Amino acid sequence: MKPVVVVGAGAAGLGAALRLAHGGCPVQVIDGAAGATALSCGAVDVTPWEDGDAGERVEDEALQLLEGLGLHRVAGALLATTAGILRGAGGADRALLDVGAWRGGTVLVPRTDHPGWDGGVLARSWSDTETARARGLTFTAVDATLLRFREERALCDADIAARHDDAARLGWLAERLREALARHGRCVGVILPPWLGVEAPRAEALSERVGLPCGEALSALASAAGRRFEFARDRALARAGVSVRRGWVRRVVASSPWTVELEDGEPLAASAVVLAAGGLVGGGIAYDPSEAQVASEVPAQARPVFRTGIEAPGMLGAGGRPLELPGSLFGVPPESIAWPFARDPLMDRVGLLVDGAMRVKGAPGGLLACGDLVADRPRTWLEAWRSGVRAGNALCGMLLGGEDVDLHDARG
Repeated sequence: MKPVVVVGAGAAGLGAALRLAHGGCPVQVIDGAAGATALSCGAVDVTPWEDGDAGERVEDEALQLLEGLGLHRVAGALLATTAGILRGAGGADRALLDVGAWRGGTVLVPRTDHPGWDGGVLARSWSDTETARARGLTFTAVDATLLRFREERALCDADIAARHDDAARLGWLAERLREALARHGRCVGVILPPWLGVEAPRAEALSERVGLPCGEALSALASAAGRRFEFARDRALARAGVSVRRGWVRRVVASSPWTVELEDGEPLAASAVVLAAGGLVGGGIAYDPSEAQVASEVPAQARPVFRTGIEAPGMLGAGGRPLELPGSLFGVPPESIAWPFARDPLMDRVGLLVDGAMRVKGAPGGLLACGDLVADRPRTWLEAWRSGVRAGNALCGMLLGGEDVDLHDARG
């Protein structure tokens, strides 16, 4: 059997690849570059946290595969962010501190000499939230030495986090925190900058040494959590025997077998293809309005404002319908399709139209899509993961369960 080619190595691509590999299908992953998952902050949700709980849950099969990464706790969590708020999450990286575990008490917030962390301001902001007052939680800033070397003040969070993969450095940090605790007195936990490891979450090991729960605050994009995912992903793919190739996919051609053309190297033959190349952040979708065409005066023709980053069968759409041509050669005003100007912005919904098994509509059988590349689904970490597992499950049924993959069956 030719391998299934999975294009993309974020949450969606990894979920699809692991499900296929565990089901007995040969898999090859094409990893182009870091996308939205590598930029993730560590909170994982099915629906956007601002919308509250919409009642969706992750299927047991997807949860079992996720637990195998050893990276996340998939249970309700309350996280303190470096923007000074408390927010709920469907789950979280194990390095993050779940302050929802307590009703009442004081959480210690170390002050330290780093431009990305102001413990005093954060402690006041968190304490002043309605959630903290309702729970009787207080956040108190105390002086503590967290940086061991002067040059660390200029390092980004992920680089400092990498230094705490070393057991000796983690032990040094535990001693400094115990000193701060001795000066302050009783508290329920310690919340720290996002510095607790990149090869694996180090919060549990630190908590054991300190004698109190310790963990990170939820930071902005491109934190240590994205690096931790990449390490966990590489370990999981290696254990599953999945082949990984670095490169960019240019085109996917419906043939028997499928052909995946790369920008560099020989084309790949595949029994099926899973597109998990991400949305606007990952490069799977490009904003490409009519006015972007080279023209002396006006564009030569109108075209939809979005296109796929990979040439492949299928239709981009939103609201269950293909994208329409704009009524003007100059496309549509950007503010009409983007938040916060539009209530339900097209930019947040556009993607490939798929059916319930993640098969691309309008494409021959054997082409599936998942993650942020799919239309009308939440752009969240757990939604990407579960859609990838669903795509892998569907292909296992087709390839190993005796179902015919008809290259001439264009699903509408």
